[in-house]
This record gives sequence, C-alpha cells and structure tokens, in this order.
Amino acid sequence: MPKVTVHLTADQLTQIRAELNRSGEPMSHLIRRAITAHLAGTVPVGRLEALRSARALWKGRKDLPDTGDLRSDSVRES
Repeated sequence: MPKVTVHLTADQLTQIRAELNRSGEPMSHLIRRAITAHLAGTVPVGRLEALRSARALWKGRKDLPDTGDLRSDSVRES
C-alpha cells in the first residue's frame, strides 16, 4: 500500500485522536475508513447508528415543555 503524507490542522488532529481513544483502532484504519466513506458519499456507519439510537431520546418525557408551547413562546404577536 503506498504511503501518503497529509497535513492536518491542530483541530483535525485533536478530533482524530479523540476518535482513536473511543474506537481503539489504528490511525491508519480510521483515516482510510473516513476517506472511503467520503468518496462513497455516505455517512460512516458508526455515526449513522448513533443518530438512529438517539432518534426518540426525549419521547414520553414529562419533565420537558411541549414543542407547541416552545414554538408559541417564540412567535411574535402583531
């Protein structure tokens, strides 16, 4: 496999290191997976699963205001 040098911003490197700590996979695997997902135009599977698992996070909660109430509070009356 050919080697490539990539220049990253400090923020990008920080985010990559955080993901490495979460996943435990080698940096090269993480970067190849991200490039493959980007080139395929897809959301990485782990992120998609996280979004799906949070889909109904607040459903059925009684300690939060009703969405309709929040919207009516933000509408300016004429």
